[in-house]
Amino acid sequence: MGKETKSGHSASVLNTGAPPSRAQRVRILLTLLSFLIYAANLFLLPEARDAAFAVERSSVAAAVSNAAYGAQFGTVYSEVLEQFLRHIDAPLQRDLEGTAESGAPRGEVMKTIHDGYGVGYVVVATIAFRLFGLHFWSLPLMMLCLMALSAIAFLWRFGDDAADIAILYFSALTAMLFTTLVWDPAISLQISIGGIRFFSLVAILPAFHLLFDIIDRPTVGPNGGGRNDFLLGAQTVILVSAVLVRGSAATMIGAIGWCG
Repeated sequence: MGKETKSGHSASVLNTGAPPSRAQRVRILLTLLSFLIYAANLFLLPEARDAAFAVERSSVAAAVSNAAYGAQFGTVYSEVLEQFLRHIDAPLQRDLEGTAESGAPRGEVMKTIHDGYGVGYVVVATIAFRLFGLHFWSLPLMMLCLMALSAIAFLWRFGDDAADIAILYFSALTAMLFTTLVWDPAISLQISIGGIRFFSLVAILPAFHLLFDIIDRPTVGPNGGGRNDFLLGAQTVILVSAVLVRGSAATMIGAIGWCG
């Protein structure tokens, strides 16, 4: 491990600039492997590929209105919304393909959606469709990108000391893919992977990062402090984004404040 800090905790190899040992490289590689296994299973499982995103249909319609038809952000064309609400239990990909192929009529502009979930998922879905195109996998891929960025920041800040938490995190997410949350249609219809209710899981690593940063601020060089602050800011943005999508994730902020 790295040299000891004033607080008694081992410093990150990335913070000290020391070359990583073999054990440290193995733990980092295991973290990467656990993430890749989760991502691969997510896209390979038929249940995940055929997700309906029933709860997210209004937000998806607003995102499609912006990404495909140039509507002002946060607004939705009435006929686009009707198209996505017509068969909410069908795979989302069917409606996305129909939108792309038919150039569906837009209808009147509705200035807001009325599903009660707010603007959080509209932001996520709009960015996802603009970055990756009108595909169902754009939504879970956007979630995976946020998880990957969070894991990178976590490991960069705390080094291989944090690898065990990241490995456990992605391993638990992989195990969840083989539970009733995915293969029971009655449940999966309400909790699509990459959807609103699933999004609270994005907040877990950022919450750990903020908590550990509060508990232990190691002695670092003149450049390390600026880097740590940048990583902390990035994790805060991801945490706030998760909270905006799914308000229940805000309970983690309370836990951070209590422990801090």
